[in-house]
Amino acid sequence: MPVFSNMVKFCVIELTPDTDMRKAHKEFAIASRRSIEIASILPTGVATAMDALRIGQIDGIIVSRNLVGTLNLDNVESDAAAEAVDAYNLIRLSGSNLCAVNIDVFGIHYAMTASSAYPRFRAALVIGTGPLVRAAIYCLAQYFQSYVFYIFEESDETFTHFEKKIHEMDNGITVVRHTDVTSSPAVSCVVTDVPKDLQSGERTDNFRSLLSVTFHTHRLYFGIDQKNIFLNLGYSISGMDLTPWSFLALRDGWEEILSDVLEKFQTQIIWQQVASSENNFNFIYTRCVTSFASAMAQPESLICVIVDLTDNWSLRVSIPFARTYNHAYTVDDLLLDQWLSPASDSLIRPGLSLRRLFCTRWRLGRDTSLLPNPYTLLFEDNTLDLQTGVIAAIKHADAGPDTSFMIDCNEEDIGIVERVIMNYRAYKLRISNTVKRYSYLVGDRRFATGTNDIIRVDSRVPIEPGSGYMTTLATFSTTCRNHYTRIVHFMDYRVNKVIRKLTVPGFIDLVDIKEALRASNAIIHGLAALLPLLPDEIAVPNNIEIATPLGTRKFWIELFARVPNLPAYHLWDDNISIGTLQLVRVRGIFFLPNNVVVTVQESFFDSAIPVMLSHPTTAMCCGISHGIVFTMYPYHIKNRITDRVFEKYHPPRWYMNRLMKPVSFACYPVTDYDFHTIPRPDYKPRDCPMIWRRTSGCHGMGSLRWSAIDPAERPGIPWGVSHLHNMSKNSFAITGRIRAIFLLGGGTTDVNPIPTLLTDADRTQVDRRSTYHVVELVPDEDNKTSFLEVLISLKDALEGIKLPPTWNLAEYHDQELPAPPIPNFVDSAGIYTHWDHNRKAITLNAVVTIHFHLIRERSIGNMLVPLAIAERLTVIQNGHNWYDMKERSDDKNRWMVFEPIVIPSEFT
Repeated sequence: MPVFSNMVKFCVIELTPDTDMRKAHKEFAIASRRSIEIASILPTGVATAMDALRIGQIDGIIVSRNLVGTLNLDNVESDAAAEAVDAYNLIRLSGSNLCAVNIDVFGIHYAMTASSAYPRFRAALVIGTGPLVRAAIYCLAQYFQSYVFYIFEESDETFTHFEKKIHEMDNGITVVRHTDVTSSPAVSCVVTDVPKDLQSGERTDNFRSLLSVTFHTHRLYFGIDQKNIFLNLGYSISGMDLTPWSFLALRDGWEEILSDVLEKFQTQIIWQQVASSENNFNFIYTRCVTSFASAMAQPESLICVIVDLTDNWSLRVSIPFARTYNHAYTVDDLLLDQWLSPASDSLIRPGLSLRRLFCTRWRLGRDTSLLPNPYTLLFEDNTLDLQTGVIAAIKHADAGPDTSFMIDCNEEDIGIVERVIMNYRAYKLRISNTVKRYSYLVGDRRFATGTNDIIRVDSRVPIEPGSGYMTTLATFSTTCRNHYTRIVHFMDYRVNKVIRKLTVPGFIDLVDIKEALRASNAIIHGLAALLPLLPDEIAVPNNIEIATPLGTRKFWIELFARVPNLPAYHLWDDNISIGTLQLVRVRGIFFLPNNVVVTVQESFFDSAIPVMLSHPTTAMCCGISHGIVFTMYPYHIKNRITDRVFEKYHPPRWYMNRLMKPVSFACYPVTDYDFHTIPRPDYKPRDCPMIWRRTSGCHGMGSLRWSAIDPAERPGIPWGVSHLHNMSKNSFAITGRIRAIFLLGGGTTDVNPIPTLLTDADRTQVDRRSTYHVVELVPDEDNKTSFLEVLISLKDALEGIKLPPTWNLAEYHDQELPAPPIPNFVDSAGIYTHWDHNRKAITLNAVVTIHFHLIRERSIGNMLVPLAIAERLTVIQNGHNWYDMKERSDDKNRWMVFEPIVIPSEFT
């Protein structure tokens, strides 16, 4: 935040002295230990005041409330809000230019945020057409996604002019004229700028009648955690006395916001705007930012090496990237037609899958020397001929996780590429069977021409990577290391679309945002975090919410303090809670220059997860943390449905419908006053007392990785700091040795069948085919004390353990699999297929560590039942080889036993 000199000088343009405004500024000056001097001028002396502002004699020019929207000045720039509203409250110096700023928009944003837990997606009734009303409409549409406004205006000419002004702000706003004072439109917000002294007069009886019907029709009971808002922005000469309109709103449970509240808050914003930006003002923390390589901007081209084998020449050339579609700047997106041109009679440019060679060594063979950087050699066709034709060489950053990153070639790379080609000429290159099997980019249809044919049964339709659901991408990533890397960088593209909204050119870049996520263990949650989990190309919202653990908000304050004169405010937040449990301690709001509002919510706990789980719908319970995107309801996202999270406190129908509309989610129908859900025809509730747990039982966990700052990092979900013995924390781990692996259930004759109730159209039957795959742990001799301490700490804390369904993007490493110890070996345990003695696996006698996190579910008896959810299992030490285990079964159970393979003597 900015600092000030000892004396701050303002010049106020006014007709009569505004005592309330002076009082607010003097109180703020005393609180900030500064002196203030306010001079008054008439509108005719604006030019003199502007000259004084340019030469530094004053710090800012304030426009009195009565004159806002009436001054037209030349050679003055306007911010986005002032230009859209066509009114401004402040003139400040921006560099060498004068800038007009609308402060009313910030005040209305503060009022909406501080008064309601769900301020977005509202329809509003508007009475009045003044600059304060226009600022309210701009704020509601720009920052709270409210796009339906009912205008009550008797004059046709005034309504037509006002409607035009609104559409100039945003063409997507729907304006409806309302003329009947005996009926109310479906609204949850009322905006008016009628002066308070006129709200009790006969001239406004029609307004009073309309408001009385509106407030009563949409009244709310005090037990529901939702507020309708009455923005009563009219100016009052007599002070803050309540008007008859105020009593109408209070009678029916509406939250009234007065213009006096806005004025006090706007004082702080004005001081932020006119202050110098040399040091911090309100928040002083030790700045500790680790220096990393700057994030690469989106390149327009890449410098590669072109080798003509026929005429024996090489050169460096700049090859552009495609610009006609959205892509991730990979090898496939380079426009190589000038050097590797397709056939003249071809409508489809050949893909690169079957005509590329990835080189990491100077010569073929494992024992040869590694290249300084790996290269991809692109050929004209799939013969991989190194004798004739043209080859394009692309340089990569390294051979590790960042293989997909491409960098420009320098002069030394020409000699390296030529030497590699000479070395590889001694070998006859051919496409491997693996490439043939998994080559799906046979034809590149991005530049195809022609008509669309009818799709038949035997038609082959290419699937674009961007259309894949998360479950598909997670499964695809486990097939090989290359696919894993591709999915990680593909998630980078999706996550960077969100994070890029938080950047400010010249002050904050992508690396700064990622470093803040890592340093604070913060989570980007809500709609912005949901978008990377969806295959649709949905625009990133202008409201981004960041939850951060207790005591870590300073990282974000220091980050945004780099931007000079950035409007921001902080408030104690008591709106976000579950029952009587308060979740958010402080909320900080930052208005970025790109019209994006960033809300930083500091949790009351050492984890940001409780704030993320406070979302009223299941689809929104997802987050972006450093290096990972995750959701608590993966199958809800996959099936495009959402439920209300809480039975008692829930958002009303208008919030649910508008929230899910841009992401095309189906939600259970809700009413404004009914606490119960009307089930869909195909909805089969399970035996669970909470609505948000019925569709999936114990909630699962879905996660996908994106590139961390350090390639060696393996980020996880930031559950928070925990201790082994403190069960009030939310995670723990236990280490032991696997003594037995068996199946519990699985047949009608099993000793412990697991009944599962199935309901169909004809009958209800008990299915005993469900099974649990049980891994039995015992203390390891080297860690017995710790094992017993965990069990003691869990003795009275947990009643049961359930394993959640998961879909996680797990890293896959290519392995050289040794030959089987005996020929024609038939494996009995199908989940193991390798013969590597050093590769760790979940087998008998293996030492493993299982990490759990704790949740608490409200049971039917209104008790909180703790559940330990297995998050991940890590093999610490190898046990028996999988091929030394056999499966035994009888009428009661099935289990694994250790039986070493006896290799016949003729094979030794």
